Amino acid sequence: MKKLLILTLMLLVALSNVVYAQPSEAEVVASFKQYVGDELSKAISTYPIYNYQIRKSDGKWYKFSENLDRNFTIDVRKSDSLTAPYIGIAEISRVFKRGENCSTKELAEESNASDVYDIFKYSFIGVYRDNEWVVTKVEYHNYVEEITSIYDRLKND
Repeated sequence: MKKLLILTLMLLVALSNVVYAQPSEAEVVASFKQYVGDELSKAISTYPIYNYQIRKSDGKWYKFSENLDRNFTIDVRKSDSLTAPYIGIAEISRVFKRGENCSTKELAEESNASDVYDIFKYSFIGVYRDNEWVVTKVEYHNYVEEITSIYDRLKND
């Protein structure tokens, strides 16, 4: 009887580990990538197919466009929290392009808005809680610098 009780308890412990098993780190990373991709696709679908404007500046006409970059980066880290054991960071860019300067509005309409003139970067920070991702903070960077060192950014010019 004692052996049967021990076997039953071992079986219950094994089944509880299966039922309440936490996802692996690879599964958590894959779920964050899927979550970000799904959210980005929904946002991109709100943009018109031909998303551009024609503007006049300094006597010249330009074609401007604005779109979300489909290429995003993610990072997932373990946290010390028991209720939110993972933190995910997704970086997504909004890209603004401008076409060549044109003498007329009609020529600007026909031109391509292909020169990137500005990039806004968003960092979305989320936590993995109860087997789902919840965004807790958004950081917005409207100026992106290409630097090679801390010194280059902080030196007194």
